[in-house]
Amino acid sequence: MFKKFLPLFLLVSSFASARELSMQEIKERFEIRADIYQMDGKKIVGSTDRTSYWRMNPENGDLHGDWSSNFGGGTIAIRYNWKLESDGSVKATLEEFGKVSKDSEFSQPIAKKEYTLENFEPIVWKVLSIKDKNYVVRFIPSVRDTATAVTVGDLPVAGTDLSFTDNAGYLWASETDLGGKYIGVTTHRGTLALSYVPFKGAKEMGTVEGKEIVIKVDKKYKISVKSDTAFLPAGVTGKVYALYLPEKKSKGVNSVHSFSSSSEDRFLKSLER
Repeated sequence: MFKKFLPLFLLVSSFASARELSMQEIKERFEIRADIYQMDGKKIVGSTDRTSYWRMNPENGDLHGDWSSNFGGGTIAIRYNWKLESDGSVKATLEEFGKVSKDSEFSQPIAKKEYTLENFEPIVWKVLSIKDKNYVVRFIPSVRDTATAVTVGDLPVAGTDLSFTDNAGYLWASETDLGGKYIGVTTHRGTLALSYVPFKGAKEMGTVEGKEIVIKVDKKYKISVKSDTAFLPAGVTGKVYALYLPEKKSKGVNSVHSFSSSSEDRFLKSLER
């Protein structure tokens, strides 16, 4: 009798685990994957090794940019714009171009189409710029999983060519290499100190995932630290402890002081200078 009702039990459990997503959660988790395939009618001839991912801007629910791929078959250039509407639907505009300059500027528009996603189905774009072969691009929307932030222990906060920005549109610092259990910068926008472990005066204020650290100062103000190399291994989301001192500023826009240490005491003394 147990075996007879097992499928129904699993079905009910599956539905019970689903929940409605808020508009903000969709903005934070929506992403697009793009793959290129060569087709011969219904037959798959080949595919490129390149897969591209883009994530929606969590502030305004917008995702746009110019994307190009140059390989043996030719050049594909597509301008994309995805938008989360107020009614929860997602609209997309795709436009293909025939030429890409050395400065990555698109010209010679070929075709443009607008879509409204139905049942979250992929959009298949038939490439028109390559005449002698049949290529398609599959744009696959998804709502990515969210990982629970964990304490990553005594790992150093290490990145290359770091850029510090905020959602007010200011660039704090760029082209900075830092590595240490505790790192910090003093700029014209204030001083920010970071670590994966708690330290005096700091609070758990953000997360680190992949190549980006996001610090939430309050409900509206965020600071982002991006690196050319990953802060943590793929799939790991870590807690970040931070101390933000907006009043402790450098002398000007081009004046940046960075500091790091493996010792909390020495690091805190650097903050006092």
